[in-house]
Amino acid sequence: MAQFARMLAEDEAEYSTMRSNVRTADLSDSDANNDCSVSNPGGSTTTITAEDNDSNGVQFEWAKFDPIQSDTTHMKIFDEAQGLRAMDHELNIKIDQLAEKLEAKSLAHSEALVRIQSQDEQLKMDHLANEAALHRIEAYKGEVNMLQLKLNTLQNENQQLKMSPATVAGLMYCNTKSRNESNVSDKAQIEGSPQDHLRIVEVLRRKDDVNATLLGKMLQSANKISLLQFQLGLLNTAQTQLDDRNEELKTLKGTVAALAKQRNDHFVKLCAVRAELHQAQNTNENHCKEIATLKVQAAALQSDREETRQLKRSIALAITQLDLVYHDHAPVDIRDIVDELFRDWHADEKFVDEYHAERQFILNHHQAHERDDRGRGEPASYLQGLFNTIDSRRDVPFRYN
Repeated sequence: MAQFARMLAEDEAEYSTMRSNVRTADLSDSDANNDCSVSNPGGSTTTITAEDNDSNGVQFEWAKFDPIQSDTTHMKIFDEAQGLRAMDHELNIKIDQLAEKLEAKSLAHSEALVRIQSQDEQLKMDHLANEAALHRIEAYKGEVNMLQLKLNTLQNENQQLKMSPATVAGLMYCNTKSRNESNVSDKAQIEGSPQDHLRIVEVLRRKDDVNATLLGKMLQSANKISLLQFQLGLLNTAQTQLDDRNEELKTLKGTVAALAKQRNDHFVKLCAVRAELHQAQNTNENHCKEIATLKVQAAALQSDREETRQLKRSIALAITQLDLVYHDHAPVDIRDIVDELFRDWHADEKFVDEYHAERQFILNHHQAHERDDRGRGEPASYLQGLFNTIDSRRDVPFRYN
């Protein structure tokens, strides 16, 4: 875009240089001629004599009209108009291309934004899943601790249970031995006195109490053994569940690590896409500014093209009328033709500047010749007064030096 703007500026500079060269060449051709004549507003011909380096006096006669030179100027203006039309067409093509690129980039950026939002929602869901997994892990840890406490308790009770059968066996042995001894003693004491019988009965009663106590303890030990065996089964089941929970915990830790890595990767991609989107938005803003500038330039070129078309019409009409007047085939005064051409373009500031510059150049030319030798031409003061009179009639507020 910047290169195209530079090309446009170079074309405008070349266009201005070409116009300046054409005007300089026309003035140089006027200096090179020997005889020129200028038609006064009244229809008479003014003869101008100027000095050069080769002769003391050369007479310039300004012709009424030069069709060849007018055709050349017309062709140059036509070529310039063609160039402006081509530049305008190329500019419109570039504007359309930039608009298409901008639309494509906007669509791509919209799709990228939708994709980023989807990834952001997925990341949020993954984050919630991670938090839920962490909560489950904490709950599993609490259950594991409770099971570990139960396991320790059951192991202690099992250790005590291992000691109980030996104690029960000892008690049973003592009870059997005591019964045998009591039976032998009973047989020996049956034959004794009644007091001995009472004492034996008391001894037997005490032995029965001891036996009943031992039997109760044996039953309690048996019940405790059954209970401990049941708890041992529960302990084995709890140990199996604990192993399963540990495996599940390892799996969850691996899943959490993978999700964390995936979240980091998504975050890096999200940052990259956001940076790209920001850069694309800046690029779109620059493109919009360039398109606005190109539209302004296109409008200016369109205005110049319309002015060029109007200028060609005015020149063509003036050439046609001057041809008719030159060959005495039209009842039109040359002054009317010139005034009409001036009225068509007096609102253009550039035209008025060129108008004043051309007249001031002629005055400067005559003044330069007068400083060397007056010669046979009209004095510059006369031409200055003539220009002031004509400009006053045309309402042109300008005075020449």
